[in-house]
Amino acid sequence: MLDGTVDAGTAAMLAPYAIGDGSGLPRWTAAELNTTVARYDSAGLQVELHAIGDRAIRMALDAFEEAARRNGPRDRRHRVEHLEVPRPERHPALRGAGRHCLDAGDLRHPRQDHAAELRPLAGAGARAARDAVQGA
Repeated sequence: MLDGTVDAGTAAMLAPYAIGDGSGLPRWTAAELNTTVARYDSAGLQVELHAIGDRAIRMALDAFEEAARRNGPRDRRHRVEHLEVPRPERHPALRGAGRHCLDAGDLRHPRQDHAAELRPLAGAGARAARDAVQGA
């Protein structure tokens, strides 16, 4: 679990929330997360990370990329759960024949303006978790 929720102001964001003075709190440092994900990846395990805010999503994707760099090529099925506030510039990190599965969760949250940013993910090579389970 990398962050909290948008409603509570604990989802890790790159910019401060419009209300309040914070930007959420990631539960891991990038170095700790990268090392841990690489360790699980080297054991052949599938890593699932809860990441709602754009900062947490960035950390998750960076950790997946770092694990691949450290451990070399193989078929990976790591995934990001919830993915509520994605950043379009990160879509290229989702390329790779469905290597990352995503669960976008409930798109009715207060930051609905970001929901439209989920559509291009499919074009970037990401697969929704429900599609991966069904073998799509």
